Order: sequence, then C-alpha cells, then structure tokens
Amino acid sequence: MDHLLWGLILAALAAVFVCIARLQRKHEKKDYSLAALLYSAKTGMKIVDVEETSRETWENGDGGGTRRGRSKLYLPTYEYTVDGRTYRYKSRVSVSSKREVGRTVTGYYNPELITEEKPRQNIFAGFLWFVLAAFCLFFAVLLFLGKVG
Repeated sequence: MDHLLWGLILAALAAVFVCIARLQRKHEKKDYSLAALLYSAKTGMKIVDVEETSRETWENGDGGGTRRGRSKLYLPTYEYTVDGRTYRYKSRVSVSSKREVGRTVTGYYNPELITEEKPRQNIFAGFLWFVLAAFCLFFAVLLFLGKVG
C-alpha cells in the first residue's frame, strides 16, 4: 500500500512537471514571436570604430593550478541609416581585430533598437522539466509494478 501512495505522488509530480514545461515552452514562443516582430526589418551596419579592451580570465595551468590571463576584446561601433536618419550602435559582441573597420554586417532593427543577430527560438525551453517528469513517471511505474522496495 505504501508503494501505491508513493507511485501516485510521483505520477502527480510528473504531471506538474509536464505542465510547468508546457508553460515554459509557451512563454518562450511568445518571447520569440515578440522579438521576431520587434526586429523584423534589416539593414546594413558599417563598422566605424573598434575599441580595444582587455579582460582578465583565470586559466587552468599545466600543473593543475590556475593562473591569471588576459584576453583582448575588440568592441565595434556600428553606424546605420533608417528612414534618412543615421544612428550609432556600440556593440558588446567582439569582432576579430581592429582591421574590421569599414566592414558591413546585417543588422536587425526596430529604428531605435538594433542587434547583429537575428532572433532565434530556444528549442530546449522546458526540456529539463520534461526530463524530470519522465524520471518521476519511470519510478512511479516501477512502484506500481512492485519492482522497487
């Protein structure tokens, strides 16, 4: 009888996890639809300046220890024109070097907002909740069959 109770609890928990996963996927689809609508137009963005900065990182050493390291980042400033008005956008996405000045990339925009990358949908939204639901359901079935305990 005790196994039956725990099996029912795990089955109910699996149902709750599935509901949470479905809500998370629905929320992700809504966010993606909004982003795709917001950044629906595209234009050419020209790199007009590249700022060189450095970042401290911790790297694993050969002897198993860690050591401080530095890496260089090249943060571009883009210029683009929409409806006859010119905008500047300072990106946080690094380019390969300072020699990138003058290069043109595609930007996805809503006149005041722009990004270098097209919005993408997260296909793994809710995945962890589905895995937890499957895990609970697996053990609920084992409990119902009397294979555990």
